[in-house]
Amino acid sequence: MRRGKQQITDQQELDTLIRDSAYAVMCLVEGALPYAVPVNIAWDGAFFYAHCARAGKKLDLLQLNPAVTLCFVPEARFVRRGDGQSACSCTMHYRSVLVRGLAEALPPGENEAAREAGLRALAAHFGLQDLAFDTAARAKTTILRIRPEEISGKRNPA
Repeated sequence: MRRGKQQITDQQELDTLIRDSAYAVMCLVEGALPYAVPVNIAWDGAFFYAHCARAGKKLDLLQLNPAVTLCFVPEARFVRRGDGQSACSCTMHYRSVLVRGLAEALPPGENEAAREAGLRALAAHFGLQDLAFDTAARAKTTILRIRPEEISGKRNPA
């Protein structure tokens, strides 16, 4: 990171920022271009979990290349500095987290223990841990499990 003083290195702060995010943007590889899509996401301290339908573009792309980046921005605020008469006197105060990792699809009927862990993590992230899962909806849902290889954070102001 070019501006080291903006780097967030405290793992507890990174975990809090991830857990405070309502969603993440998942970036996948589509040929020579990135493909970015917002996803519901949960973090259990070892894996990130998202969900999707049993077929679709995310799954097609992950079959070709499992590399993903997740972008979390739980806080962002536009700030005018000085006299505010120049666009260059403005900045953005934020805290963000980037996660690079490898994703694997867990379709219904495969690796049920890992699917259950992902569903439970997603339910807990949204405060739904005490509710049952609908059997029909569960049968139509693929869980994405992302193994992080790198987690980094950045803040402004530092």
